[in-house]
Amino acid sequence: MASYRYRCLIPGIELETAGYNVTYNEGDAHICVFSKPVMNDLTMAKVIAAKGCRVVVDICDDHFAHPDLGYVYGKMLEIADYIVCPTENMKFRMQEFTEKDITVIGDPYEIGACEPHAEGNELLWFGHNVNLGEIEPYLSHNPHVVTGPTVPEWDNASQWSLDTLKLALSRANKVLLPTREGTGYKSPNRLINAIMGGCFPICDPHPANEEFKDFVWTGDIYTGLRWAREFEGDLNASIELAQNYIEDHYSPEAIGFKWIQLMRMIES
Repeated sequence: MASYRYRCLIPGIELETAGYNVTYNEGDAHICVFSKPVMNDLTMAKVIAAKGCRVVVDICDDHFAHPDLGYVYGKMLEIADYIVCPTENMKFRMQEFTEKDITVIGDPYEIGACEPHAEGNELLWFGHNVNLGEIEPYLSHNPHVVTGPTVPEWDNASQWSLDTLKLALSRANKVLLPTREGTGYKSPNRLINAIMGGCFPICDPHPANEEFKDFVWTGDIYTGLRWAREFEGDLNASIELAQNYIEDHYSPEAIGFKWIQLMRMIES
């Protein structure tokens, strides 16, 4: 799952590099981070909090209206010593349910910078198959679709894996990133990986995309396609600038340092 890779695995590697002993789902700990918690996590959090372990709750999806997960999230926020989320929009949403401080730590990239190659007509969309509705209105443009865990029976669709995504990005020129209602809390991790993969993202308006508006298209998709054709000679330079910005703010090291800072604050 993307949430595991961005919120657990990559930050955990950076914490280990900084000298922390990181374990997953086992072992003794004096700090326990619950990322994207479920009911079993709530039971565990109650037990370990009673034993004096510091509890960090990291919530990256807005499931507060869900009948089961909403209950879990609310209770986890009550137990939490520290709370983390990936975007300012998600922080604003969570402030409806807690008065505790919330630390924003974004998602790191997981694809290293590739040479910008935005000139051309090869289009790509990638994401979880629950989001396939986003790309359906644009199938007439024949984008390559990389998705999982299930794959639609479309001519130009591939099973998601990190290697498949890297290959698809290397062959594509532009990445279509439409959005749908109710996802305003989401992080820009697909946008970030598209840029690092050397492609030019054409995005719908979205709160998390605003940070990158000087580098990519963040308006109507159809208008963006026309604009990208008109200014195609400028796209690679824009992607190079975006990659430099992302390297400073969303590299595993940059995001890992924010987790390290949080751990140091907890220990102080």
